[in-house]
Amino acid sequence: MVFSSIVFLYIFLPILLITYFLVPSKFKNAVMIVSSLIFFAWGEIRYIAIMLTLAIMDFICGNKIQKNPEKKKLYLWIDVGVNLLILFFFKYADFIIGNINALLHINLPLLNIPLPIRSIVQHIPKPIIHNRRIQRHSKMRKKLLQLPNLHTTIPTNNSRPNSEVRNRRRRVRSKKHKRR
Repeated sequence: MVFSSIVFLYIFLPILLITYFLVPSKFKNAVMIVSSLIFFAWGEIRYIAIMLTLAIMDFICGNKIQKNPEKKKLYLWIDVGVNLLILFFFKYADFIIGNINALLHINLPLLNIPLPIRSIVQHIPKPIIHNRRIQRHSKMRKKLLQLPNLHTTIPTNNSRPNSEVRNRRRRVRSKKHKRR
């Protein structure tokens, strides 16, 4: 489904908005997760299982990081490793096989894996950053339903909200004024 398609603009979006504003606030997150999964399944349903598996793995690793302070780095490395392995596989498997074929003059068949839904590729850094913050500050999302939104929400261009950027600029400015 494309944002500019008739199906999205006149069917999917109105149903999503009506549902979102009619449900109680405790279910709004679930509505967004389900609608995002429907949105991405419209294009490639077979990759939804990967998205959900990564979200659950990120949640489990985040819990382990928070509960086992002595093994924080191990669980962070497991999380980062699995997320990057998935990303690497989908983006570079055929590239590597093609180069091996060219260098060794052999004919290994390409996997012809289509790049999965944008969510997997664009959202892998978000849970990694989330679990890194847990490792450093021990604050995490308390509920499993909060984490899948890191994987499934519609991609954005900004990695930080404007208020966070403004706060950072203010801190930098105040440090400069203190030096003078």
